[in-house]
Amino acid sequence: VVGELHELAPVSFLHSGAALGFALALSSLQSAARGAVVVVQQDFAALESGALYGLGCGLFGLDPARLLVVRAASARDALWAMEEGLKTRDATTVLGELAEDGKAADLTATRRLSLAAQKSRGLAILLRQRPSAQPSAAATRWSIAATAGDADGFGGLGRSAFRLALTKNRRGP
Repeated sequence: VVGELHELAPVSFLHSGAALGFALALSSLQSAARGAVVVVQQDFAALESGALYGLGCGLFGLDPARLLVVRAASARDALWAMEEGLKTRDATTVLGELAEDGKAADLTATRRLSLAAQKSRGLAILLRQRPSAQPSAAATRWSIAATAGDADGFGGLGRSAFRLALTKNRRGP
């Protein structure tokens, strides 16, 4: 749902790539017709789970020409950059990745992001490296894991596949 903040977290650290891949797939759906995708990554998050490779985003249907990558030194800076990205007229999606469980993304910070997403009618995705138990203003929280996808015609790797669990939905079950 656009105009809201959504939180994603891998079920374990080994599934961090799947969580980022799912976030990129969502971003490509939102920006398919127009607009840029702003990816804000905290420096420590990039060290822990790897930096985003723009040309690889094409595998998820995301045009690298529409990608703007921002690196932030701290979680607080990353949250600020996400909020400013949501205020940008041409950005349709803002994806932010925080290190560890992203403690800086408390109820106040997520409420600010949620309000900015509502005002811009953009898609806001907060990617944590671990599930968090702290309260959040996000409309949904998802737990993501990689799963075996269909093989290609030669028995090799096929399309990406994800196992999703909706752990919070503000609109009800």
